[in-house]
Amino acid sequence: GDSPAYGALMARFHSGAVVSGSSAGAAIMNDPMIGGGNSRGALAEGVRSGEEGEGVILERGMGFLQNTLVDQHFLARGRWARLLVAVLETDSFTFGAGIDENTALVVDGQSAWVAGASGVVFFDTREVVREEEGLGASGVSVTLLGAGDRVDLGTGAVEHGTGKIPWAGPMGEENPFDSDLFRRWGLLAFFVEAGLSSDSEFNFEQDNLRFEFSKSPDFSALAGAGSGVQGAPQGLSVGPMILTFSPTESG
Repeated sequence: GDSPAYGALMARFHSGAVVSGSSAGAAIMNDPMIGGGNSRGALAEGVRSGEEGEGVILERGMGFLQNTLVDQHFLARGRWARLLVAVLETDSFTFGAGIDENTALVVDGQSAWVAGASGVVFFDTREVVREEEGLGASGVSVTLLGAGDRVDLGTGAVEHGTGKIPWAGPMGEENPFDSDLFRRWGLLAFFVEAGLSSDSEFNFEQDNLRFEFSKSPDFSALAGAGSGVQGAPQGLSVGPMILTFSPTESG
């Protein structure tokens, strides 16, 4: 807000200085920013204000990055649904970028690229259709970006890093997929499974919700040489996949 420190930071930023942040320092790049909550709570209660309840908290942030909402510790802590709910339930953001640990999203104008040990999950909601009542949406584009991949934060276009080749396994032993999308590393394990599988659709029922992931016509699974985190290959890129989710009849 209106403080000497905030003014000095913004002045340096607009003059071309690099502004960086880790963990909560990454979250404050937005305004509003994600200030708390978890995936299960976000899906159950949506966005909340204040400290009561289990939904995702949105708070005042710095506002360096527009149109793309950031979350952090992303794959390691299963935070993907809280970011998705926050993007869907605000008018400020079209894209979401979930940055994993030991990984960076480097932004220069509209262009951003991935560096580091793990990956960034990119949500594109331009084609989303929301259900008229309650929680639910279709047409969410979900892509795992690995080191070297680049995304245009104006158009959502993805360009994969040079030197990557089609990936054909084998699946790592550290993190086999067990259908729990919200556990630690659960979404990464799913991306690994989807990248190896010849199936085009994957359906799950969890927490009174039905999740359907479908491979898009331009789906690919690519990787660089070497090992990444949790048994995945280095620089793993998987997607795009189209996500639809809605309450089950029992929910």
